[in-house]
Amino acid sequence: MNIPSLYKGVFLLITIHLSISGSAQEMTSKSLKDSTVINDVDSTIAYSLMLDSIEVSPSKSAFRLKGSTLFVNVEYDEILSHQNDMAELLGKIPGVIKNGNSITVAGKSPVYYIDNRKVMDAEEIDLLSVEQIRNIKVITTANARYDSEGRPVIDIKTKRMGEGLAYNIMGDLRLGKYFSQKYRLNLSYNYKKWDFFLAYNYQYGKEWIGGDSQTGIMADTLWNKNSYIDNLDRIGAHHYKLGTSYHLSPNSLIGIQYSGSFNSNKKNDTDSTFLVPGKGIPSFLNTWTHGTGKTNVHHINVYYKTGLGKNWELNTYGDYVRKDSHSDRFLNERDNILKDNHINYTQKSAWDVLAAHLQLSHESEKYGTFAFGYDFSYSHGTDCIDYVDRGDNGKTDNKESKNALFFNYTKDIGSFSIDAGLRYEYVHSLLKENYLNEEMKDHYHRILPSLTLSHSWRMLMHSLSYSIGTERPNFTDMNNNRAYTNRYNRGEGNLNLRTETDHELSYMLMYKFLYLNISYEYLHHPLMQRYFNLPGNSAVIVNRTENFSDRQSLTCLLNLRHTIKCWTPSVTFSMMKSYADYPGPNGTTLKDGRPVVTAIIDNAFSLPHNWLLSSRFEYCWGGYLQMIKIDPFSTLDFSIQKSFAKDRWRLSLNAYDIFKKGDYNGFWQHDNIQINHHTLRDSRKIGITLTYRFRKNKEINKQNAAEKEMSRLKIEEKDE
Repeated sequence: MNIPSLYKGVFLLITIHLSISGSAQEMTSKSLKDSTVINDVDSTIAYSLMLDSIEVSPSKSAFRLKGSTLFVNVEYDEILSHQNDMAELLGKIPGVIKNGNSITVAGKSPVYYIDNRKVMDAEEIDLLSVEQIRNIKVITTANARYDSEGRPVIDIKTKRMGEGLAYNIMGDLRLGKYFSQKYRLNLSYNYKKWDFFLAYNYQYGKEWIGGDSQTGIMADTLWNKNSYIDNLDRIGAHHYKLGTSYHLSPNSLIGIQYSGSFNSNKKNDTDSTFLVPGKGIPSFLNTWTHGTGKTNVHHINVYYKTGLGKNWELNTYGDYVRKDSHSDRFLNERDNILKDNHINYTQKSAWDVLAAHLQLSHESEKYGTFAFGYDFSYSHGTDCIDYVDRGDNGKTDNKESKNALFFNYTKDIGSFSIDAGLRYEYVHSLLKENYLNEEMKDHYHRILPSLTLSHSWRMLMHSLSYSIGTERPNFTDMNNNRAYTNRYNRGEGNLNLRTETDHELSYMLMYKFLYLNISYEYLHHPLMQRYFNLPGNSAVIVNRTENFSDRQSLTCLLNLRHTIKCWTPSVTFSMMKSYADYPGPNGTTLKDGRPVVTAIIDNAFSLPHNWLLSSRFEYCWGGYLQMIKIDPFSTLDFSIQKSFAKDRWRLSLNAYDIFKKGDYNGFWQHDNIQINHHTLRDSRKIGITLTYRFRKNKEINKQNAAEKEMSRLKIEEKDE
């Protein structure tokens, strides 16, 4: 476990909470009608020619709300389909918050599914090109079929790229204070019933973060610390995937794929701290840190999906994941009072995960749709930290197994719909700390219901959802490792973490060009960061993850999006209010203050000759996000895109945070510790993105013709 310094931790908390409070980006009022794939394209075109004299108005649009699920048709929205990568695409979907490359839904990191299979490593999403995406489902309150641990789900459906060879090449260059680059290749070859695919993504760059902070500690004496931080990370990453699948029949598919990644980084940090005690002599500490790290991930996935008789479907898949991490840190400390200090330590972890999913579903127009199945996962890993010439070594062995049964039922009754599910989970874990010779066993049974009632009438669609979910602690926190940051800051794991329980009530509404989402959440034993004094040395601050008592939050989001000829403006207002009690100094209780309110204004102009202009302005009025008070900030981004050669080539010029107003100021207080932190980021950048796409012209023309006629005939795909 590589735990950051106190100040880095505060910066990460600010960033995460800004993601929670951020608002959604783009929305439309029209209904989504997903296009279906027809095997005989020429027959479809011929049939449509028979209706040539009949005028049929197309009703295709990008978004449709049903229950707690937002259906997004990427193919039929010019703005969505012209994004450069998946992060940009997801950031344009209502309820999905993009902060850098971090994606959150309703304030939580989502669980991803691709073609009905759970994604074990979120970095696999970066390997997808926008051209591959057919539609996306954003599920704020996931039903029992999804193994989501109470988190929202982003379910992505890809499309077959046509017969023969197809490939997509993308390059992205950005320049701020430093230069970064990213390249992606997607290659597929489809022949009759066989599909072969390969994807590769490479990125390298430097990331700079600076800032200053003032810390006050009210302990046996009053400690005042002023610090300046200068961090530079060099990050290199390779992600790759290849596989094949075979269509046994139009409704039957079997396949296998391998994906993996190799990440490396080098860190150079400088931390200058001026410490003034209430009693004693002030000291000045300089800390220089050099760190290196490597992570390897290997993932094998096999899957099989088939129809069984009339209206029955079987979907099953299995996964094996291996993850190895290794990092080294070298610290050199110089103090005007104490002697120089040199700290070296290594952190290593190795994890193996086995997982399987089996689902059987039946669809009946008269009786509705029901699905039931079984989920299994087994995880085994070790985390260790080894110091040179220190006694804080640690090694933790962790085993955990989960067995789950689920049942889900969906039924349309006139203009109403019901989606009800029940999930039963049994989790057993065994944790051993080798150096302390401690062993901890835990197991729990959970019954997790979900219920959504929805209603639609003409252009009005709304729903009310309730669910109970659980979130287990991160494995990287469940250890006894003690990471040394500097003389006055430490981080450590926690062997006593418990599972968090989440009760969520959500209301969603869509009417014409208006979208509304109101969500209330109650968390029992929420997992949060805590800072406290090191026993015996009150000048040292320790941070770790702990279970707090409870927390409540209320989130409201309103989006207005409407197309006026070539102009598509989108205005989003969001508000988040957190309700929680935190221990304050001298036995007092601290509470969250005013809510965080944010406004986002997006503009897109689809101009003649394949020009696309877009801008995004965000302004946050600040407020309290849990225990952090954030000051106002704003950002302005601009992009201009041009397509060439029948949209085979796309060139995009981008500018980010033009006026450099996106730096964060935050104030944080817990127990007897107060921190006022100002974070500087390398956020003002310019970039250029070039994409080239290749497919056989014959296939492109045939598919485009079929899609046009299917749209006119209002042919739509069933909801999955």
